[in-house]
Amino acid sequence: SYNTGVQTGGYDSPLHFGETLDVSPEDAASLGVTNGSLLHVTSRRGTVVAPARIDEGLRAGLVFMTFHYPDHVNTNLLTIDEFDHRSGTAEFKACAVRVEPVTAPVGAR
Repeated sequence: SYNTGVQTGGYDSPLHFGETLDVSPEDAASLGVTNGSLLHVTSRRGTVVAPARIDEGLRAGLVFMTFHYPDHVNTNLLTIDEFDHRSGTAEFKACAVRVEPVTAPVGAR
């Protein structure tokens, strides 16, 4: 059940409500966004929209998303098709993305 959502699915956390894109304060400032601002997150495989969550502990140039809220944001649209051949686990911890603020209403693109 590890990394399948079985342990976290249907669990309401008092700390985290739905998917976010965690960004460093430096990156948030350079993008001109605040907590809750909508961001386009784009990789070679796709684009999703997620609200920003500024994380003081995150290093500039890195972002973080979970895959625990597929009903909110399908993070797997961004990930690569590679996997660890020994364990069979998807390689979801290495994915280059471009992050841009949403400037038009979502769906208007």
